[in-house]
Amino acid sequence: MENYYNIKNYHLINNRRLQKEVIAIYQYENHIYSEFIEKMKPIFGKDDISLKILESNKFSFTLFYKEKCALQITMNIPKEYPFRPPKCKLNTHNDYLEQLVKMNNHVYDFSSHTGKNEQCFCCKSLCCPNNWGPKKHVVDMLNEIYEMFGLINNKVDEILIKKIKNKNIMSKILKEKLGYDIN
Repeated sequence: MENYYNIKNYHLINNRRLQKEVIAIYQYENHIYSEFIEKMKPIFGKDDISLKILESNKFSFTLFYKEKCALQITMNIPKEYPFRPPKCKLNTHNDYLEQLVKMNNHVYDFSSHTGKNEQCFCCKSLCCPNNWGPKKHVVDMLNEIYEMFGLINNKVDEILIKKIKNKNIMSKILKEKLGYDIN
């Protein structure tokens, strides 16, 4: 497949399926209509993604979440792609699967992990080989990470709102009962 869009380092990719996906993501990022990307249904906006090809099987994505923060994702694509899932690392250089396990307060020896724990985030993830298949795309993985990041941010926002409400209640009580004004 030719590099019609002059995508930097595109020539390094030797997997034709991956070439199609990279072109579709590039088109999406640059507001060029692509029927292929429409089938993949990205949940992030066209202005919310940036793609860099680092090596033949290594990509760097930046996803911008609701104009609040940027999530840096490094994705290593195995030679067996699309039959095996990509491995992802987040901003912190933590493995995405390990991050999911930490979020769920589980500790696993990944060498013996069976992928059959219904309660574990990693067992519900596309990173788990049991959930990945040739019908899945890189965009599906990006969608999942974007959604997971949204869940994390929503939980943090919820905690902060609760703390602010508690502080407001405390300040009202202190002002009414003791005459102290902490604002």
